Amino acid sequence: MSVRLYLASTSPRRRELLALLGVAFEVLTPTGEWTDETPLPGETPAACARRLAEAKARAGWQAATRLVPSMAPGQNATALSSETLSPSNAPPAPASHEPSHQQRSSSHETPLVLAADTVVACDGAILGKPARPEEARAMLRRLSGRRHEVITAVTLFDGTRLEGVVVTSHVEFAALPEAWIGAYVASGEPMDKAGAYALQGAAAAFIREVRGSPSGVVGLPLHETAVLLAQWGLGPMADATTTQPFFAPSAAIVTKPIAQPAVVAPCVRELFLNCTPQETRLAVVENGVLQEVHVERASRRGLVGNIYRGQVVRVLPGMQSAFVDIGLARTAFLHASDLISPGRIETQLREGDALTVQILKDPVGSKGSRLTQQVSLAGRFLVYLPHDTSGHIGVSQRIDSEAEREALRARVAALVPRELTGGFIVRTNALEADDAALSGDIAYLVKLWRDIRRRAGEVKPPALLYAELDLALRTVRDHVDAQTTRVAVDSRENAERMILFARDYAPHVLPLIELYRGERPLFATYQIEDEIARALARRVELRSGGYLVFDQTEALTIIDVNTGGFVGTRNFEETILKTNLEAAQTIARQLRLRNIGGIVVIDFIDMVQPEHRERVLTTLKEALARDPVRTCVNGFTQLGLVELTRKRGREALQQLLCQTCPTCQGSGRVKTPETVALEILREIVRETRQYPHVREFRVLAAPAVVDWFHEEPSQALAMVSHFVGKPISLHGESSYGPEQYDIVWL
Repeated sequence: MSVRLYLASTSPRRRELLALLGVAFEVLTPTGEWTDETPLPGETPAACARRLAEAKARAGWQAATRLVPSMAPGQNATALSSETLSPSNAPPAPASHEPSHQQRSSSHETPLVLAADTVVACDGAILGKPARPEEARAMLRRLSGRRHEVITAVTLFDGTRLEGVVVTSHVEFAALPEAWIGAYVASGEPMDKAGAYALQGAAAAFIREVRGSPSGVVGLPLHETAVLLAQWGLGPMADATTTQPFFAPSAAIVTKPIAQPAVVAPCVRELFLNCTPQETRLAVVENGVLQEVHVERASRRGLVGNIYRGQVVRVLPGMQSAFVDIGLARTAFLHASDLISPGRIETQLREGDALTVQILKDPVGSKGSRLTQQVSLAGRFLVYLPHDTSGHIGVSQRIDSEAEREALRARVAALVPRELTGGFIVRTNALEADDAALSGDIAYLVKLWRDIRRRAGEVKPPALLYAELDLALRTVRDHVDAQTTRVAVDSRENAERMILFARDYAPHVLPLIELYRGERPLFATYQIEDEIARALARRVELRSGGYLVFDQTEALTIIDVNTGGFVGTRNFEETILKTNLEAAQTIARQLRLRNIGGIVVIDFIDMVQPEHRERVLTTLKEALARDPVRTCVNGFTQLGLVELTRKRGREALQQLLCQTCPTCQGSGRVKTPETVALEILREIVRETRQYPHVREFRVLAAPAVVDWFHEEPSQALAMVSHFVGKPISLHGESSYGPEQYDIVWL
């Protein structure tokens, strides 16, 4: 069976790219849009691109089957819709890559339609195509100085067989001055472009780095498209012995070379586990430097991952959320976006309803736990998503190689039972697993979910259905990677438990587990206790003599950079740059060590030269790239501040180990003795007027307040005593706080 290739696209750039593969094709162009390109609720960027490419391919195939066979030579096949055809509206035919009508055999050829769609996403959110200049400006400001994803899906459809591929590339923009953004938007080029830019146009000047497929960013990944075409016997890869060049030369295609990743020194990763009956602590040390601390206490174990049968106690339509009783001290919070089915929460939940939920975030401060109905179960190599009806198989973002990602996805897809519902996420360590290990993980997770569902039908809410592994066993499952060289444990009992667990679920970890037998405590031997103490301090010293100040609030964290005693050796600008560069490295480590999440604002020392700002921002991004928790750097604001966000999961180290100061109530400030003393005098005057029968006042206050009365040169106490006509005596109480006092009537 012979096929005739059609390209269902209005993009001239896709036509030029497809022509590079040396295949004959005709172009299908609609009068309107092939399909509605609005993303579906909860749809991932990759799923959106795949769905749109498939929809375009199907619509294009319907149009191709209705083409008039007697079309004039050299003319494009223009499908105004799936029902009508108007060759008069066809665009001019491209030159040499489209053979004349006389050279084609139309009687026994099957239409094969190629379609593609490109989606630009930042932080997992699809940006879409701007219809107005203000939308384009907003998108470009969001991309300025940041890395984002360009996802291109390619689909081939011949009426019965549908094949496709999704290619993800990572593009990093330089920081864009407002004048650049304004001029680019005024040119009109960003309009109706995914993400408001086109790599092949003037926006090429914005690109700092492209990782992945440059042609995929432009609109058609050439290698992957050639592989697809070969399945129908088309293109340069159809015959492995072909001598023609893989790509025909073309001066029209302009791409930016892919930047090679910097050579990174090998990382030596050690895990130290300190266990007591009341508390388990895990320290992650990389190249001799403490990077993370995990703490789990018997009195308050981490709850993330636990699954409960809960009961709805209140539904708030105005907030599109509900409060659910799961048996904890505070009711937990469930947002509409975390329901199994999208829609308004009041139409799906009522007070008193029982439902199965999983904890996404531990309670923080006065806030209860964050819940989701979209349960995920973690195994050694896979994460099972039982409510994912699409059957999607995702791959960890920490696996950069597209070839490895596709290979893992194909392996897992072949192992998943056909009748099984739900999706999977392939974890990083699946690279080391064989098919038997992956199949065992799938069976374990499916059985675990069945047991949870069975128990949910037997218990009365609120009830715990499934508890996550404790920290010692999670260390084996989650924290050991290819760079880990040892896992030292100072508890014989926990070491034996970890060994038994590793035999069944992670045999490769067995040689790494060792029992620490030293005389000194494990954390003291490796100076981990000192590092934890420093991580709780407000001030962090830099080696250069500068220092950082951390102020954590419920809403955000503010970090101030200061030169301190560092005076430099050359000039003031170099001194500032060196301090800021060292601060950027230290901040990235401290965010990870302190487990600070949410919004972070950094006040670097002001830099005049733009290239210095760029160096500091690049250093910060590179340092944060080593953090396993997702971070997003927004670049410098107009005020010279750097804004970033870090995903919140477990409690910050400070919240876990510390409590609010009972004296200042967390403000970090107390009133001066003079302020308290003057308050006392005002209170005495007020009480005299309200209770004139009082004969004498006795003041009980902190010693510092009493000392102020004695040392005050204007004798304020004597003046007030004379004014009210009553004696006033003082008594210092060492147990009183700085602001505490009592006025006793006699």
